[in-house]
Amino acid sequence: FDANGGTGGKSVTQDYGTAFSPPTVTRTGYTFKGWSPAVPSAVPAGDVTYTAQWQINQYTVTFDANGGTGGKSVTQDYGTVLSAPLVKRENHSLIGWLPAIPATMPAENVTYMAKWLCDWICTTNADNSLTIIGVNVTPSGAITIPAEIDGHPVTDIASGVFKDCT
Repeated sequence: FDANGGTGGKSVTQDYGTAFSPPTVTRTGYTFKGWSPAVPSAVPAGDVTYTAQWQINQYTVTFDANGGTGGKSVTQDYGTVLSAPLVKRENHSLIGWLPAIPATMPAENVTYMAKWLCDWICTTNADNSLTIIGVNVTPSGAITIPAEIDGHPVTDIASGVFKDCT
């Protein structure tokens, strides 16, 4: 019994005409479809190899933009190349995905969530407004101070925020 890329295959020696049954075989990302040729209920005359037949499974991956735009869900074959979509979030930089996205489609349905870093370092004021006290990105060119970040109005900019910027 050739597991054909799976596990659980084995060789058996039995007398002609005696009852026998195939082993249970498994393969990550695939569904077992049967044996080729079909396995009879009794041992045939002569040596024979039965080969497991598999069908590749499809799984769904959801890319959650986590407050941003551009998230999507994809359904594709196990083991195929997996690519994250382009996601955006105002005043934030994408710093990765949780959990980390593998290079190929996993053998399960899974959700990956965008991990963001706010471009601005802020403190929250008593009135729930924000004061910008630093930057998490290196600005180049013109800088636009946002009117709000994540729904909180920006009311102040601390001195020295741009001291290391040219």
